[in-house]
Amino acid sequence: MALGHAHVELDTLIHLVSDFQAARPLSIAEVWALPILLRLALLERLARTVAALGLAAQAAAHPEAAHPHDLSKGDDLAPPPPDQIVASCIRSLRTLETADWKAFFEQINATERVLRTDPAGVYTRMNFDTRDRYRKVVEELAARSDHSEEAVAAEAIRLARESPPTAARTSATTSWTADSTCWRAPWATTRTGRHAGAAS
Repeated sequence: MALGHAHVELDTLIHLVSDFQAARPLSIAEVWALPILLRLALLERLARTVAALGLAAQAAAHPEAAHPHDLSKGDDLAPPPPDQIVASCIRSLRTLETADWKAFFEQINATERVLRTDPAGVYTRMNFDTRDRYRKVVEELAARSDHSEEAVAAEAIRLARESPPTAARTSATTSWTADSTCWRAPWATTRTGRHAGAAS
C-alpha cells in the first residue's frame, strides 16, 4: 500500500498490519477503524489532486502567471501525474468498497487468533455474528480492566481448558466469555485497579 501514490492493495495491507502488530497488537476497535481511515486518506488525496488539476488548468490557460517553483525539481522526486493519482484513488476506493472486511478482521486480529484456540473447537464453527458477540464481551471486559483484549481472551481459553471434561466442555470457551459471569469479577476492575463494584 502506498498512500502517497493513492494505491491500496489488501494483501499488502495485511502484511503491513501484521508487521506493525509484531510491535503492538491492534485492538478490536482499531482494526475495525482501518477501512474508515483508509477511505478518509484516499478521499483527502483525491481532493488535493483534483484541486491541483484545477490549478494546473489555470496555469496552462495563463502561463504568464506560473511560478518557477511550481515546477518539478527532478524526475526522481516527482510524484505521479495527477490524472494517474485520481485513477488510482478511484480504483483503491472500489477495492475498499468490495473488500470482505469481516474476513480481513478475523485474519489479522490478535484476539481472534487467541479465541480460535478454543480447545473444543466450537468457536471456529460458529457464524461470524456469534463470534462477534463473544469478541464484544472480551472487548468490554478489557475496557473495564487493566488487561489487554488478548489477555482476557487467553484467560477464557485457560479456564476452558481447565474446566471439567463434561458435556458442557463442548462449549467451554463460549461459556467463559458471553454466557458465564463466574470469571468476570476478577477482570471487572477499573483502570485504577479497584473492582468496578467496590465502594468509593
